[in-house]
Amino acid sequence: MFINLNWSTMGIAEPATIEALADLAVRHGYGGVDLPRHAYASSEAADHARAVIEKAGLRWGLFRLPGSFLDSDEAKFAAEMEQLAAVAPLVARAGCRATYQHVWPASDTLDYAANAAAHVSKLHRMMAVLDPHGIRMGLEFIGGTEKRRGHRHEFAYTLPQILALANAAGPGVGLIIDAYHWWTSGGTLDEVRQLPDIGRIINVHLSDGVAGVPRDEQLDLVRAMPASTGLVDIPGLLSILRDRGYDGPVICEPFDPARKQFTAMPPDAVAGEVMRVMGPLVFPAA
Repeated sequence: MFINLNWSTMGIAEPATIEALADLAVRHGYGGVDLPRHAYASSEAADHARAVIEKAGLRWGLFRLPGSFLDSDEAKFAAEMEQLAAVAPLVARAGCRATYQHVWPASDTLDYAANAAAHVSKLHRMMAVLDPHGIRMGLEFIGGTEKRRGHRHEFAYTLPQILALANAAGPGVGLIIDAYHWWTSGGTLDEVRQLPDIGRIINVHLSDGVAGVPRDEQLDLVRAMPASTGLVDIPGLLSILRDRGYDGPVICEPFDPARKQFTAMPPDAVAGEVMRVMGPLVFPAA
């Protein structure tokens, strides 16, 4: 696995050039970076981005989808699909082969079965565009009770549930393991050990729970830096992934208050602080 510089979750403004992004990552020991939008604005931009990243010895993490897709109504989804068809070949040309989408964990109109069918239908249509370019999709579940509370129907909010949804959607669809969502969902290390194919994991997000707040009262956008409170068993999670040969990106996703603090800091200071925390977790001393 490698530590990926995802500037948006770290409170860093999108670097203006691919050279600036690569330089920031290399100076602080990151193994990869997410694909910025300007890097696939044209064929020339995509070729340039690929060359810069390969020369720097870095890998791509993810690119962000041009829309909300799974949360969109049919008209908006159709428009987003046109955008996706336009950018997918450019993303692949830059060398990036992964994206992701969160799965909303509740609905007021669709029961579980109907919601699953709607998601699978959309994912099939999305993968018809992404598959020819070798781009995989990772599904991220939202584990806490906050986003389910007050809604009529619960939907996929655990690792086993999201795996079942990914399996129904096809082999090009995989998983995002967000340690915080996994913990707030009541997830266990055995769930991770029992994943039938570790290669289905597209990305791993790290953050910790907030001290003094019961698990069922944790808020989605208020978190602690990875392994700072010890509520989430991040070392245990990473140990299993490491032993099972996970070779993908790992990012820091602390949200507030850390991200708010980071926005006031120079990018070099943020990248250094995140690596100071992440390095020993992802690459523990023997």
